[in-house]
Amino acid sequence: MSAIILNYLNQFRTRFNEEIKISVNDLLIKIAAIALVRVPIINSSWEECGTRKYDSIDIAIAVKDGLLTPIIRNADKKSLFVIFNEAKV
Repeated sequence: MSAIILNYLNQFRTRFNEEIKISVNDLLIKIAAIALVRVPIINSSWEECGTRKYDSIDIAIAVKDGLLTPIIRNADKKSLFVIFNEAKV
């Protein structure tokens, strides 16, 4: 990811962080969810029998004791605040 995009995301995040402490991960979950609704073929893989489409975004967040794997369904329809609360598990 380019430094320009991350800089923009951090500026956007800073505006929200007065109320809640959203992370870059929260923003990326929301962005990916919207993109997958608009262009669902990007959430697929090529297999011998053809294209396999997936209906979820799977994420893992590294923490001190291992990985957190929150399940955030319909993230494209949720606010950043809801994604923040569901992702922090």
